[in-house]
Amino acid sequence: MNPPPIVLPSNPGLQFAPPPIFNGSGIGGPPSDPSRDQKRPLKVTCENVNCNVEALVNAKIGVDGAGTISGIIVHSGADAEYTGDKPIQKLVLGDPNTTIGATFTGSANIENVTVNDTNGSITLKSKGTIGNLILPPGMDPKSLFPNPGDLNNVAEIGGVRTASYCSLNPSDSSCRTPAPPVSVPTPSVTDVTYSVGIDPETSAIHVNFVVTFQNASKLYYVIVNDAGVPNADAVKDGNAAGTIDSGSIDVTDSTNQEIPLTFENGYEYTIYVVAENGGRLSDVYGQNFVPMISS
Repeated sequence: MNPPPIVLPSNPGLQFAPPPIFNGSGIGGPPSDPSRDQKRPLKVTCENVNCNVEALVNAKIGVDGAGTISGIIVHSGADAEYTGDKPIQKLVLGDPNTTIGATFTGSANIENVTVNDTNGSITLKSKGTIGNLILPPGMDPKSLFPNPGDLNNVAEIGGVRTASYCSLNPSDSSCRTPAPPVSVPTPSVTDVTYSVGIDPETSAIHVNFVVTFQNASKLYYVIVNDAGVPNADAVKDGNAAGTIDSGSIDVTDSTNQEIPLTFENGYEYTIYVVAENGGRLSDVYGQNFVPMISS
C-alpha cells in the first residue's frame, strides 16, 4: 500500500530525507545506492505556502492552491519530478565534486539552474523553459538534456543568450545583434582663402570665402573680432567669444565650398571654420582677413 502524500505545513525550507523504500517494504541504503530506480518516491505537496524543497531521495514535488516554489535542491543520487506548473525561481542539481548523477523532470519555467554534478540530467516537459543555466567548467550543455530539443528552451548559458533560443524567439530584444559600428571618416578643413569685392551701387563689401575640406557634409563658421581661438563646439553653436556673425552651410562639393558674406567696414576679423561628418567635428581652422580692397 502506497503511503499518502505529504502536505507541507506553513514552514518552508524543510529537508526531506527519509529512508528509501524498496518494493513496498524494507529499508534501503543512502541516495547513492545503485538500486535507486527501485525506490518509491517521496510525495511532497506545497499547499498555500512558499516552499524551498531539498531532496536527498527520489521525490515527486507538487503545488496546490496558492502554493509557490522558490527553490529546489536535488542532491546527487536523487531523482526529482516536479508535477506543478508554477514557476521555480532556482533549481540546484547535484552536489559539487560528484559524478553520481541527479535528475530533474518538469514542465515549469525555471528562472535559474545551477548544475554541480556533471552526470546530472534535466528533462523539460511541455512548455518547460530555463532562464539562465550555469554549468560546471568544461561541461557540454548538450549532455545535460536526454531530449536534445530541450536545449532550445534554454534562454541563457552563463548569462549569454543562446543561438537556439534566439532562433525561436527572434522578437526578443535581447536577441537582436546590434549592427557593427559604421566607420566615419574624420573630417578636416585644410585651407580657407578669400576674395573681396565692393558693390558699386550700395558700397557693400562682399567677401567670398572658399573652404577646402575633406570628408565633410556640413561646415560651421564664426566671424570674430579680436578674440582667442574657440573650440569646435563653440564654432558649431555659434557662441564663440567675440562673435559678430555665425552660420552653417551644407556642402555641395566634395572638396571646396564657398561662403559669401557681406561687411559694412574694413576692420580686421578672423573666420573660424569646422567641418562635420557623421556627428564628428574637425579641428578648428582660422583665417585672418580684412574686408577691403587695397588701393
